[in-house]
Amino acid sequence: MQFPPVLMLDPRLPGVVDSPFRTVPFRSVEVLRDPPFEALVTMMLRVDEIAARVMLVRNPAPDPARLARFIVGERLEAAATMMRFQEFAPGIPVVGEAWPTEALREQEARNPG
Repeated sequence: MQFPPVLMLDPRLPGVVDSPFRTVPFRSVEVLRDPPFEALVTMMLRVDEIAARVMLVRNPAPDPARLARFIVGERLEAAATMMRFQEFAPGIPVVGEAWPTEALREQEARNPG
């Protein structure tokens, strides 16, 4: 998978940083310098929901508590529910509707690694 460059920033900085790249706020600023896998998945959820799910499918050993903490901290429970992240981290609150399992499997198959 390929994506245009995205710059994750402390939410207090978007008006201060001048960049040709898309800037996306990330509240969990303490991990921006060296993000663990679960933070990277959460960041990707802001950029491309399907790619974030594919990251979990291909690397099925995330720390469920840490993933839930990042998802909740970034207020991404609805996006996580849509992509059925609760399969990987049951502690993520269910908010909204989830995509049908068959549709997710089809999208996963379209993104070979």
